[in-house]
Amino acid sequence: MLILVLWILTILMVLSLSLSYAVKTELMATFAFKEELENKYLAYAGVERAKLELVYRKIHRNIEDEAWNDDGTIYDFTDGKSKVSVKITNETGKIDINYAQEPVLRRLFVNQGLTEEQAEEIVDCIMDWKDLDDAVRLKGAEQGYYSSLKNPYKVKNAHLESVDELLFVKGITRNLLYGGNGKRGIIDLLTIYSKTPLISINSAPLEVLKAIPGITHEMAEAIIERRKGKVLQNQLDIKDILTDSALEAMKYISFQKHILYTIESEASSDGKFTYGVRTVIALQGNNQFTTYYYKEPAKMRRQ
Repeated sequence: MLILVLWILTILMVLSLSLSYAVKTELMATFAFKEELENKYLAYAGVERAKLELVYRKIHRNIEDEAWNDDGTIYDFTDGKSKVSVKITNETGKIDINYAQEPVLRRLFVNQGLTEEQAEEIVDCIMDWKDLDDAVRLKGAEQGYYSSLKNPYKVKNAHLESVDELLFVKGITRNLLYGGNGKRGIIDLLTIYSKTPLISINSAPLEVLKAIPGITHEMAEAIIERRKGKVLQNQLDIKDILTDSALEAMKYISFQKHILYTIESEASSDGKFTYGVRTVIALQGNNQFTTYYYKEPAKMRRQ
């Protein structure tokens, strides 16, 4: 009888422990779901906050110090134990890979540490990838090269539909595009949305300014410092920065303040349960937004 009682107690203990573990697992799953859901909606809120900031900038053009910048600056705010990080990047401050002028691309790659010869080869391959003909440039690659690969594929012979598509182009590596080994990639310096060969001098980051022929590192830093206090309207606003030899830069830049932006918003709780959103939008004349791209979840790209 005693042995039977002991067996019953043992079975009850096992059942109790199993039930306790199951309940604990269920609670942890519920908690994780709750955290993810909270951060998802906080990330949405970050996008909406950025949109309000863009409208505010448009209405109050002369209050530069109070408005958020559209140069990729990350703004953080908290909601309880969650932190929300938001950044706005003006797409017209980037190099449009479909319309880019070759000297700008060559300088971009040289500034990444490539030799002049390597940069020329990659630029030729990019141009061959997106041009309409099958003629091979001096250092380029057309269908013959891509057909000879172990896993062959067709050359595009059309505009790129995303910057990530550059990975298919001969010479473009993941490290060059996305960064690696402590070095930043070029993906955040390129766009497919501005649809112009000109670069907005009011929004271009340092690396893009340095890719413009005639603009040195020191000049690029001076331009960024100058535009902190005012919107650059024309050549006279930077005439004292550019030397006579740098005046060639004028054919690559625009002074227009464009309305096309990438918003990235990311929410996290104690460094965990991170959820992010990335969208490309245009601010229209009626203060409404047109969306060109949207992705979630999406990890924020940090320099």
